[in-house]
Amino acid sequence: MLCSSIEEYSILYMENDLDTKAREHLARHIEKCDKCRFIFNLIKANYHAEENVTNADNMVSGNMLDHIDKNRYLITRSRFKPFTWKRVILVSLICTLFIFATVNAKKLVKTYGELVNSLFTDSRRYFITAPAILNGDLSDEEYVKSVYKKYKTEIDAFADKMKTAEISRLSFNENGKNFKVQIAKGVKGNFITYGFEGYGTFQNEFLQNNYMKEEVNSIKFATVDELLDAAGLCPVPGYIPKGYGLKYANQVNGNKGSTVPEYIGLAYEKDKGKYLNIILTRNKTIADIAGLSEEPENAAGLSESGSLLRPAAVIRETLEISGYQAVCSELGKAITISIYLGDSAKLPILKVESACLDKETLIMIVENIKIANSSENEKKADDYFQGIEDERILAFANNFLDEIKAGKTKFSFDVSQNIKLYKDSENEAYGILYSNINDDQLKSLIPINLEEDLIERFEAASLQITGWPYTAQKVYSIGLINKGVKAVNINIDREIKLADNLDMMDQIVLRMHGMKNDIKPVFNRSGQLYYVTDLGGRLWSVFTVYPTTDGVGHQCNFFINKSSVIPDENALMDFINNLH
Repeated sequence: MLCSSIEEYSILYMENDLDTKAREHLARHIEKCDKCRFIFNLIKANYHAEENVTNADNMVSGNMLDHIDKNRYLITRSRFKPFTWKRVILVSLICTLFIFATVNAKKLVKTYGELVNSLFTDSRRYFITAPAILNGDLSDEEYVKSVYKKYKTEIDAFADKMKTAEISRLSFNENGKNFKVQIAKGVKGNFITYGFEGYGTFQNEFLQNNYMKEEVNSIKFATVDELLDAAGLCPVPGYIPKGYGLKYANQVNGNKGSTVPEYIGLAYEKDKGKYLNIILTRNKTIADIAGLSEEPENAAGLSESGSLLRPAAVIRETLEISGYQAVCSELGKAITISIYLGDSAKLPILKVESACLDKETLIMIVENIKIANSSENEKKADDYFQGIEDERILAFANNFLDEIKAGKTKFSFDVSQNIKLYKDSENEAYGILYSNINDDQLKSLIPINLEEDLIERFEAASLQITGWPYTAQKVYSIGLINKGVKAVNINIDREIKLADNLDMMDQIVLRMHGMKNDIKPVFNRSGQLYYVTDLGGRLWSVFTVYPTTDGVGHQCNFFINKSSVIPDENALMDFINNLH
């Protein structure tokens, strides 16, 4: 797990000092982990090749906490561009939008480039585009496990002498190769990873049994009517090629607390391997749009590699189907027709895909699809801003959605002198920035408890909330300011699922077991475990997990300046003792 060592990995990447396997691992991780992608971008933004970034004094810029506050989370999964209010890197094409009337309704017409950006994620912006697959004994699971078993008695003896929450590393010379083992000492067991240096690692049984895998809330139905009753809207086909029968209907909900499905699908099958999928979704398809032009024929055959993990679709041409704009793309033998239903739709992308039907047949299927309860697919303010209780923000909710429905991806509203509501990304995230808020306001807006005595040690506070539509989950970035400088930045993640049958101490150790740079476990006066990383002359990083309700918790990262407020380790420990 990279979360605990993302700083080290990021620096090694900047120095071109990661082997292919490690780069692949990092790419895969920061694609799905908002927190680590943010830290990677932060380090990348402050990295200068002429400096020795292995020296922590050079790694951390003087205004790092300002960057942490401003860069927090408003980054798409496929784009690695730091966000600041003062400096935005413009990469999208400047295009003209216009409205034209059809027989039934007004449609938002996009240029070819805009349409593709609405339907596809640009694979060029993924971190690694062509990872190598490492073969041979050093990556063979059975062989690696046999080496681990060979040294297990020695590993267990070493682990028995470790203190709870300690993280240690061992190295063995196996036929001239470096076999590495990392042990994180838990309460109920030890979290161990092992493998040959430069190759993928494996996990011991205790770690495997407790490792949290992201749960997909997927519900299958036997009929289209059952899906429609459950989801409230559904693509209903009027034509299906002969021989294809409905295998199942599928609804996939989003994050915990989401009130809108992220995926509604119908899976048809003729014979084994002969399938047809009809999907209504918000999720884009990965495509390489390098050299994208306004002419579809010039954009064909763009993707030469994509990613071995997530290959890119090749965009073939644009179409107009039933008054809607569409794009035809290919991935291997599969052909997909993607239809854009407009910026006003909750689920704006309709896809019809198959590896055994031709383009003309797929178009015929699309032409005969009706979106049942299509009015339910409209973005509405009352369910878009879930979990936002500040009436000052909600007063701008309709204006916010009007901007989105007009096709805008970057805009802001000054709610008051100290409150800004904004969107600065092509993903769905929105941001709320509170400046100069008082202690009571801060405590009422964040999901963890900060001692009043602790807050009062600072002159001012700021808060950035990043949210996503149709879910109450948020992430928070709190800046505690002293003498005009953010002395402490606290980043609170969305709710996470806690592993079953582990106490809180083991939950925290589990999330730090992959840490590669030196960290120090400490306990505050209430017994809560924190991991402290000294990032050099100017900054500490402190990590913990706070439980919220049964089975969930918040990951919290504290970035603390070595300033007059917290100048040394004694002051840092005093600060940690005031956290709960």
